[in-house]
Amino acid sequence: MKRSLVIITYHFAPVLSPGSLRMLRWGRYLPQAGWHPVFVACSNARGSVDPELMAKVRPDSIVHRVPAIGAYARLAAGLDALSRFRRPQAQAETTHGPAPLSRKAAERRFGPGEILLAHLFVPDHAVEWVPGAVLAARRALKSHRARLILTTSPPHSTHLVGLALKLLSPEGLAWVADFRDPWYDNAVRLEGKARSRLLDAMEARMERWVVEHADLILANTAGNRTQLQARYPELPAGKVVVLPNGYDPEDFREHRDTGPRGPRMTFLHVGYYYSVFGDTLFRGFEEAIARHPELAARIRLRLVGELSDQAKAWASYLAGLDPGLVDMAQPVPHHQAIRELGKADVLVCTNYSGEQGRSCVPSKLYEYVAAGKPILLVSPPGDACELVERSGLGHCIPENDRVSVAEAIWRLYCQWQTGSLQAKENQLFVRRFRADEQAELLASFLDQLDGKA
Repeated sequence: MKRSLVIITYHFAPVLSPGSLRMLRWGRYLPQAGWHPVFVACSNARGSVDPELMAKVRPDSIVHRVPAIGAYARLAAGLDALSRFRRPQAQAETTHGPAPLSRKAAERRFGPGEILLAHLFVPDHAVEWVPGAVLAARRALKSHRARLILTTSPPHSTHLVGLALKLLSPEGLAWVADFRDPWYDNAVRLEGKARSRLLDAMEARMERWVVEHADLILANTAGNRTQLQARYPELPAGKVVVLPNGYDPEDFREHRDTGPRGPRMTFLHVGYYYSVFGDTLFRGFEEAIARHPELAARIRLRLVGELSDQAKAWASYLAGLDPGLVDMAQPVPHHQAIRELGKADVLVCTNYSGEQGRSCVPSKLYEYVAAGKPILLVSPPGDACELVERSGLGHCIPENDRVSVAEAIWRLYCQWQTGSLQAKENQLFVRRFRADEQAELLASFLDQLDGKA
């Protein structure tokens, strides 16, 4: 007999995001483990849309879509129009590529409009969706006779839905809070958005409420679990467990083969390239070409997805060394991104710097290892490095070590040129990140909670 689980997620198909893909995988495989997910999602969520994702939704899935009221979007559009009267700041460049953004420069980019939005919508833009989501989730709990809810973030305001349901519902409701990224200690929150002492205090209190009232907390990496346990040492043992991101094996049945080799060796990066990822990867390519000028005509860095202004400046700079060296492409549907992995020779990825990078594993890395291609990762030592190294598919290069990046590029190129470029995949290790096996693990957690509810 299948039991119902109400999952509250801001993003869901056809919106393309790491959270949406995680929920699609659970929606496909949880029923095989005895749980039937009922989704409550935002019908007008911010994000890119991939209509083909709807084909991944099980025909028997139940999805209740609730709109956000739209105040954030209207206010943001108005403030953006006003900001156009401000003089744009030019990106400084040097003879050795674009200059990196300093932390002080990043702080100065927040204008009055951004500061206003940050203080009106706490903890994030999706907070305006919370009231409607609470009402829809309560109806879903009643109609499906569910006793368990799961909230997933980011956006972290989704957990406020779970908090409200936990406080409003009678005893017997169990709540799982899924943290796909840290909340309070997140680098995007600390460096990528306007902050104040008031906002810091409010978000710290919100996070504590969620952590204290949830019955089980899912962390997507071991480092994030350790971080949460360090912030809340009073939590009972076993309350925070690890359930990493992963990949759907169905996506890779047809897209693991490379096909014929092209005239250039392709290094591929898929997905967002945030400014907080730094420029070590680009400086490594610059260094490699300075050491081996012939590389400029024999390799290609393909960037598929949205790029920060700094990444665009670097890509343009490198393209000036050779017209075919850099290839920038707009974001593509998920199935096409998987196909891109199969065509590439080497998959490249960068991570956050410092402590955030030690505990963060970019979600694309799981699909990288599923593709079975050599991986070049720039990251502080930590969970991401462990994933790549234990998979047998690549090596981790420390941030700011452009020389090691250059040496890796040359070594991989030499292997490609001689036809010896291949990865020794640890299939047993990689298999643990299959979506069907992860659904079994999640179901085991739910079974334990259901027995207590």
